Amino acid sequence: MGTASNECSLRDEYHDIIAKEIDIGVELVDEGVGGTYFFTTRTAKEVRKVAVFKPSDEEPCARNNPKGFSDDVDGEKGGIRPGDGWLREVLAYRLDHLNFANVPETLEIKLPNRLFAKADLQKGCKHGSLQRFVRSGDGGRCKASCDVGPRAFPTEDVHRIGQLDVRLLNCDRHGGNALVQRDACGGVRLVPIDHSYILPRDAADLDFEWLFWPQSKQPFSAETKDYIARLDPERDSEILRQFKVDEASIELMHAATLTLQVGSEHGLSLRTIGRFLRRERMYEPSEFESAVAEARRPLEQGGDIDLTRLEAVLRQQLQSRCESPLKRPVQCRPEMVRAGSGLCGAEYAERSCCSEAEAEAEGSHGASSDFTAFTDEEHSDFLD
Repeated sequence: MGTASNECSLRDEYHDIIAKEIDIGVELVDEGVGGTYFFTTRTAKEVRKVAVFKPSDEEPCARNNPKGFSDDVDGEKGGIRPGDGWLREVLAYRLDHLNFANVPETLEIKLPNRLFAKADLQKGCKHGSLQRFVRSGDGGRCKASCDVGPRAFPTEDVHRIGQLDVRLLNCDRHGGNALVQRDACGGVRLVPIDHSYILPRDAADLDFEWLFWPQSKQPFSAETKDYIARLDPERDSEILRQFKVDEASIELMHAATLTLQVGSEHGLSLRTIGRFLRRERMYEPSEFESAVAEARRPLEQGGDIDLTRLEAVLRQQLQSRCESPLKRPVQCRPEMVRAGSGLCGAEYAERSCCSEAEAEAEGSHGASSDFTAFTDEEHSDFLD
């Protein structure tokens, strides 16, 4: 599962740039309400965008926000405080095991104050997240999904991004932060970015743009169901504790992952699972929130979620939502086709879709039973 990259790691590329004393710079991005920068290298021939840097002290409502929005109180969303977003960018990549959802490589880094208009006076440098800049394979610029429309989106990509958003309770998945990446033959991949508002302390303000995309109604493929079944929220919780994420966010992540797994096991679509988690009305708790409240222990017993009780509640509630598989072709994950491969047009379309018979067989058999949780070796990259 997942796709291996032939590119060197972003960390290696960064260290190579520093070692060779290549001229580096930052360029403030116009979009958004926080300080986001293109990390660039300059040669005699060109200025190249290498990555996107988000310093902690320039996030929306943080003290050094260059765009003027610096109200710490109003800046909280889902209990996520200004200055905590950069860490969640890193964690989205860490928890996207096997790069299944295609989150660009993201790492924690420090850059010197001299590169920025506003120095971080509390530190000698800017501390934040550095994410690989996403380029389109056809030589153009990646477009936001809201500028393209969902008709062209691969169903498998929508499901892969959706399962990540459900697990991490994304409060900010909108049409501007799912990029559409095209290859030389016109093939499409979706790339999720901007994960500053994942892992909230409460689930009152979730935002899933893909709920309105038709692909979210399609059944999960066998590959996606296998991936979901193999997720280990206990191990993910340990990763989050290594980064000192608070326990309220960790236990909600665990509960959301359990919801995804039970829903997938019962054959529910991404849309049905997403609607279970998201509030229909602003001031009324979602069914997910109600299930969590029902499974929460009394304060005198710790007030935490009884996960065994939660699983029983989820099975009871989600089983009543079981859906019949749709009898139509189910689009599989398209391969990224390199220029010059000779694979275009009808051949590409043939590779990108299952036949109706295959789709029905996949729906009837579901996930194979011989898969186990991710091995220690598969997880090792994320635990270093």
